[in-house]
This record gives sequence, structure tokens and C-alpha cells, in this order.
Amino acid sequence: MSASSPQVWLPAHFASPADLPPGLDYARWNGRSAFPSDPAEVVFYAPPLTQDIDIISKPLHRMTRLRAVQAHSVRGPTNCERNWTGSLAR
Repeated sequence: MSASSPQVWLPAHFASPADLPPGLDYARWNGRSAFPSDPAEVVFYAPPLTQDIDIISKPLHRMTRLRAVQAHSVRGPTNCERNWTGSLAR
């Protein structure tokens, strides 16, 4: 990954970034392994598919360039999603 390209973190299950826009550096993270890149470089974060608030919010305080978060939910907002969004800087 290049530090000059904006970083995008995707859930580990995401198959391939082949169909995604060029010019971005994509990384997959399962929430349990080491961070795939410096969180300070991440501009878009799609958290791992888990309801564990600690995993979802773990990198947020270090994501100083974060511009967007895409939460995945099958049934609409869960209590977990409502709680972790409070970790985002306003």
C-alpha cells in the first residue's frame, strides 16, 4: 500500500477490490488481527461484521483522516451500531 493513496478498510469477507474505484488503497481487516495499515491514513472504514463494540471501535480514535463509515446490518440499526457511532469525532 502506498501512503500517498487514501486508505479504505473493508471487512475481511470482502472478496476482491477488482470492481472498486482505482486510486485508493484497499485493505481487509477481520477485527482480530493486527491493523492492515496505519489507521491514521484511513478515509473510509467498513467495520468487520461483528456486534462486538470493542472490535468495531478499536481503530476509531486513531482514524484522524476518516471521512466515512459504512455500517453493515441485515436487520437495520442494532443497539451495537447505535452505541459505537458515539465513538466518532463530531
